[in-house]
Amino acid sequence: MRALPDEEFFLTTWDGSIGKIYPRSVWEENRKVLARNAKFAIDLGRYVDHYGSLATIDNQGRILVSPPLRRKLGIENQPVYLRYDNENIEIYSEAALTASLERAEAGAGAVLARLYEDGLK
Repeated sequence: MRALPDEEFFLTTWDGSIGKIYPRSVWEENRKVLARNAKFAIDLGRYVDHYGSLATIDNQGRILVSPPLRRKLGIENQPVYLRYDNENIEIYSEAALTASLERAEAGAGAVLARLYEDGLK
């Protein structure tokens, strides 16, 4: 992450289950999308701002997650899972991972059929 041009990151959640770590420049683009869609996204904007905070990489190479966000995601004193996705890093608990894996397994047939139609090999 130190190789990224941004030195600041915005950490938040859109749904209370999966956290997001955005480079500040990417987050600023998201803010523009929220502003353009304020008629129906005003409450969601408040939600992400409530749980959101700016952070930098500390001397030990860590990005610290605020206590309210840690509590909301259920990652206090728990294993934390990370996944890079579309210019951000997802952060989530083991419970969120298990729920996602169960949904993936349950819907795999339909999803795979559509992906094969789109060229998946």
